[in-house]
Amino acid sequence: MTDYADDEISLLDVAVFLAEHWLLLVIGPVVAALIAYAMAATTEQTYTSSIDIEMPYALAREGQIADPQAIYREAFVPRDAVSMTDIKDGVRITATGATAGEVSGRVLEARRQFVAPAIEALSETRVSAQRAIDILAPLVEPVSSSIDGEPEAALVYVQLRDALVSARRHLLDVDRAIAALATEQPPSVRREGRTSALDAALAGIGAFIILLAAVAIRRGIAVAARDERNSERFDRIRAALLFRRGR
Repeated sequence: MTDYADDEISLLDVAVFLAEHWLLLVIGPVVAALIAYAMAATTEQTYTSSIDIEMPYALAREGQIADPQAIYREAFVPRDAVSMTDIKDGVRITATGATAGEVSGRVLEARRQFVAPAIEALSETRVSAQRAIDILAPLVEPVSSSIDGEPEAALVYVQLRDALVSARRHLLDVDRAIAALATEQPPSVRREGRTSALDAALAGIGAFIILLAAVAIRRGIAVAARDERNSERFDRIRAALLFRRGR
């Protein structure tokens, strides 16, 4: 019976403790959260934006470009808060700044600068592919009509046909690559560090824990002070504090 009575008393003490200090335990964390949110919102933030530019397959295939990043690296003009790093078959442009719009604008401007030489090279490749098609297409049909009983003509026909198919496929790859480079994809933007809401939540939780511990310690000391067995200990604490203060 004693154990159940002790449990009931301890729970009752907790309920009384929370009821007596609920206002402080609620207002304190709210005030701390508001202060933290205001400080985080007014502090200058840092944003990072990045975008990947892959080397089009139409330019990288068959060793047309030994170093895929070279075409972008040659066009890179160093500027503040903008950097370029190599990725597989391309580059990644990264910018940092105080606002999301600022870093996005820097990245898109750098992308246009880097993409321009790639589109120019692709346009030259397209002209070559189209010229090959214009030459091969008129040759395929006459050869196809004369392959009956002519093994050599059949072999020539197969070679011309394969070359024409390859040229048309290459032209399709070039057109797709130009369209992909000409279309601006939105860059990714992230904010460095924690958000204002997270700072406010952490400040509120921290304030609640500190206040709860402080009030609990204060109440524990008050309860202990009422016990006559602890009066001698409190007298010694007071004497020590007064002695140090007197010094």
